[in-house]
Amino acid sequence: MGFPWSLLVGTCMLGLTATNPHPLDGPDVDLRLWVEGESVTAHVVVNLAFVDGFLEIPREDEMLLRGPEHKLAEDMLFELLSERLSVAAGSLQLQPQLAGFEVIDPNFDLLAHFPRFGTRAMQKLRMTLEFPLETPPSEVKFTWSAFPDDPILSEPEDPVPMDVIAHLSAGGVRTRVTLKASDPTFIWRGLTGASEDHFEDVPVLAKTEPTQWPLLTLALAVAGASMLASRRSRRPRVLLTAGAACLVGASLAWNVRTDLSFSNGGEALPSHSQAKAVFEPLHTNIYRAFDFTNQSDVYDALARSVHGDLLDELYNQIHEGLVMQEEGGAVSEVQDLRLKELLIESVGQDDTGSPTFSARCQWEVDGAVFHSNHSHWRTNQYEARYGVAATAAGWRIVEHEILAARRVDAGPILPQDSQENPPPIGESF
Repeated sequence: MGFPWSLLVGTCMLGLTATNPHPLDGPDVDLRLWVEGESVTAHVVVNLAFVDGFLEIPREDEMLLRGPEHKLAEDMLFELLSERLSVAAGSLQLQPQLAGFEVIDPNFDLLAHFPRFGTRAMQKLRMTLEFPLETPPSEVKFTWSAFPDDPILSEPEDPVPMDVIAHLSAGGVRTRVTLKASDPTFIWRGLTGASEDHFEDVPVLAKTEPTQWPLLTLALAVAGASMLASRRSRRPRVLLTAGAACLVGASLAWNVRTDLSFSNGGEALPSHSQAKAVFEPLHTNIYRAFDFTNQSDVYDALARSVHGDLLDELYNQIHEGLVMQEEGGAVSEVQDLRLKELLIESVGQDDTGSPTFSARCQWEVDGAVFHSNHSHWRTNQYEARYGVAATAAGWRIVEHEILAARRVDAGPILPQDSQENPPPIGESF
């Protein structure tokens, strides 16, 4: 069975952060995992600096693997990955089969960007492992236990293992998971489509209950109050006595359940802090929708946050923002979303009396396109105004206006890339 190159949709990068998306001049690994039909596939690309942290491959040149040494490197790397990548379907431990191996030589034009590890950080070993099954799994447990020391955070006497940000493609969804040396396991449980676990929870709108009075209580209370307030009667004592009796009767009749409502009840207006708590998950879930691989699933997921009339507009805007023209129109994967500023401008009601609010926010989106031996990142920054309304299906975004958009950073992942002197806000990309 050949490797499904058309399904290269997941990735795992060591030492990758939202504030510095460039890989370190040091150990690096790209791990992509698929659960598809009756097979689990792992596609792993590691550099020589990573390999040297776990293996001692005999070679003439310390900085490079030469052709005659490739076969030995293949055998040793397969043994290492068989030990460090554990895959289990339910209670069944799966055994890997080697499905492909290649050594990718470095691009020496980029050597100046790797002053510490040189070509050891640039030469890559690519290996594909398949874990066959007899039936499609309902649960797959992945454990990755190869965590080299972080060359930035570590001290010689106090090494700190790198975290792993992993992407799994399964059930039509790309899932981003952070694996740590202290927590190296991730479990996928047969979820397909717009599963609840994939989205942020949006607070449920509070209800205001109508004020209700039992009719008998109300009648007696009104009668009693009228009698007590009467000043012109020739029998004031009689009226006082009767009025007091009516009021006592009103209190005793409280539990007679024939009610009269004095308000329509309905949905309470949110405070500004409550509106923020509603908007943040709605906004996050817009981008979570683009983790799905089928367009129909993306639309279904968007409908969790966006009113139907706005679906096409938001889909096209976000999709356009993820397209990298410099990469031949490839659509980048969302790696991180950061809400920088959020202001609730107003809270009110629409024509039907349903609560609404207006929010203005600024955010950044990191996207990446992954290739066989390098990656391209782009960070875009946006500012927009949103209208949010309470609908029968819950809170939904009903209006959207982009106020500014600019590219913060773009290009190949290189340690010396700088984000200084970005273009002014408002410049389109």
